[in-house]
Amino acid sequence: MKYVVYVTEKLTRGVLVEAQDMWEAREKVQEAYNDEKIVLDYSDYNEYYIECDREASEFDVQNYIDVEDL
Repeated sequence: MKYVVYVTEKLTRGVLVEAQDMWEAREKVQEAYNDEKIVLDYSDYNEYYIECDREASEFDVQNYIDVEDL
């Protein structure tokens, strides 16, 4: 049997922002992120998750990397 397993990495960076409230702060940071003023990279690595999703179908076998081939 083959299974579809997802590996997810989480990147996290704290930033400071001057704002009137939390919503404005979030909006300002969202805008800075969208404008690529904040770009996360390997140094922002926080943790990872491995999750087994389902048994692989024929579609999955054709479209996902087989760990045995790595």
